[in-house]
Amino acid sequence: MANEHQAKAWNGYEGEHWAARHARYDAMIADLNEHLFPAAALTASDRVLDVGCGAGRTTRIAAGLAAHATGIDLSGPMLGQARAASSDLPNVTYIQGDAQVYPFPDNEFDVAISRGGIMYFDDPVAAFSNIRRALRPAGRVAFIAGGALKPGSDSMVAFKVLSKFLPRPARESGDTSPNPASLADPSYVRKVLTEAGFGAIAVETRETVAVVGENAADTTDFILEWGPVRYALDQASISDTTEIHAAVTSALRPLETSSGVRWSSDVVLITARAGSSTG
Repeated sequence: MANEHQAKAWNGYEGEHWAARHARYDAMIADLNEHLFPAAALTASDRVLDVGCGAGRTTRIAAGLAAHATGIDLSGPMLGQARAASSDLPNVTYIQGDAQVYPFPDNEFDVAISRGGIMYFDDPVAAFSNIRRALRPAGRVAFIAGGALKPGSDSMVAFKVLSKFLPRPARESGDTSPNPASLADPSYVRKVLTEAGFGAIAVETRETVAVVGENAADTTDFILEWGPVRYALDQASISDTTEIHAAVTSALRPLETSSGVRWSSDVVLITARAGSSTG
């Protein structure tokens, strides 16, 4: 295991929280599938590796389009949900492990995909090198990663309010330590993937829309349960969140629609080919 911190989080509160609410998370980020799968262009003969598969929604979609799909994730609780939901699918396999160091067989997969599971590697070059090794010579990847956090974006509304109660040190420019936006810089992504042996690298920014909750209050409840927010509350010794809840709910009201609280944000779509001579 290369990243003990992430393993602890995803097998503790963070993983249990996601596992218990996996249907809600899948619905919230369903729009990402509309970017990921056309880019992956899966065929009926492909063997697919789903990196950071979580509760297995993307693995199951891939299995319906390809010959076989293997999902890998750190989280035991989330993989429990994935296996239960895939019990009737003979062409699905799940692995609990760290894709950065897991001993995949060489040349095992045609395609590697990920919907938000690649931003937290302790050593991105080592991780993507390991994934490339698991791909066949003509293999390809399609990954979705978090985009740059724009101060004026809808998705930052709640977090601006939270920062007044839970101030966090600003990240230095160029900080690529594990975080949702660690792969937001296209030049950095190209550098990492080139060093990992990939070619034909393309990095595109896409806008996506998430339905985060039924209304502002429901969305605030959800946000205050998120692992990083709960951790920050604990670190600040805040047990009574009444004031915070009211402030966040008020800030989110302008984002309420008839179909729930919707916010837009940027993601990064990354595609590449195994082998630097490919592109």
